[in-house]
Amino acid sequence: MNAAHVLGIQRYDGRFRLAWRCGVALLLGLLPTAALACTPPPGGVPVYTIAQHVRAADVVLRGTITQVTVKDFQNYTATISVQQYFKGNGPATVTITDFGTGADCRSSVRAGEEGIFFANGDPSALMHASYLSQVGAVSTPDADTIAQIIAAVNSRPRSYLPLLVGGGVTQAVASAPQSADERALFGLVFVVVGALGVCLRFAVRWL
Repeated sequence: MNAAHVLGIQRYDGRFRLAWRCGVALLLGLLPTAALACTPPPGGVPVYTIAQHVRAADVVLRGTITQVTVKDFQNYTATISVQQYFKGNGPATVTITDFGTGADCRSSVRAGEEGIFFANGDPSALMHASYLSQVGAVSTPDADTIAQIIAAVNSRPRSYLPLLVGGGVTQAVASAPQSADERALFGLVFVVVGALGVCLRFAVRWL
């Protein structure tokens, strides 16, 4: 075997190894994309209204992301400067975790972005993004979305406030009837009281 033949074999072997390495690198580069692709569930992605997102979340706020950190290359945590709380109350800066890349079916976050954030937990501690569907924890802060959020918050049942007399709580206003039977009972009481009042008025006249 002459030197030229040996040199040819070495060149072929080097090119084969280079091609094999390039193929492996390309395959490894494509696998994460396929694995992390957000595949719709059978029947399609469920569609939820803004009102449903509001009801499902403990906290709804508008703010700007000031910092994003990532753990294990997959779980993103956003620090948010709060402009307004629509639901719940808390500090001027909050931290929400459980964000992703978007390809993993979780909402993506970037520093400097403004949005409406739906979260669960205590605003004074680490909160978790609230999901009803894929990438549903962040919404665009446009006028229509904000109007729907305000309408959903204002339509929530509110408890009756205590009656304040002389600067202190002296008497609590009765709670609203919770069931149909209780409402019917209250209605009957009012009817009876009204009827007794009419009877007394006639009785006084006859006397």
